[in-house]
Amino acid sequence: MDSPKPSLGFRLLILLAGWAVAWIDHNPLVWLLAKLGLSPSPLERLFGIRGLFSGMTEASHQLARFDLDASLRANVLTIPVLISAAIVVLRWQAPKLATRRREMAFFAIAIVGTLINNLAPPMFDR
Repeated sequence: MDSPKPSLGFRLLILLAGWAVAWIDHNPLVWLLAKLGLSPSPLERLFGIRGLFSGMTEASHQLARFDLDASLRANVLTIPVLISAAIVVLRWQAPKLATRRREMAFFAIAIVGTLINNLAPPMFDR
């Protein structure tokens, strides 16, 4: 049985809290990720390849401070990823990978996103 959906006000409060956490300088979440060895990601540390979410924390921080240029330099996919996350929170319904086709689509998106995140940053360094 599904639990009832929280009120729209509560869901908006969750988004506002996420923005507030992303805005904090010397963010404790960033410190925790570094201490746990999750930043930079093993893919980036071992092979020098930026994953889909590499730089997402810095990009989110810059976007929360309304610095779009710095955000896009950190990770060009920040805006679509954060919009998708906001939609999931507002609808209060996460997408399910219930079929093999959806799994393949998810992994294809992850691979394309990784390619974009590795090829696009030089465009912003001009």
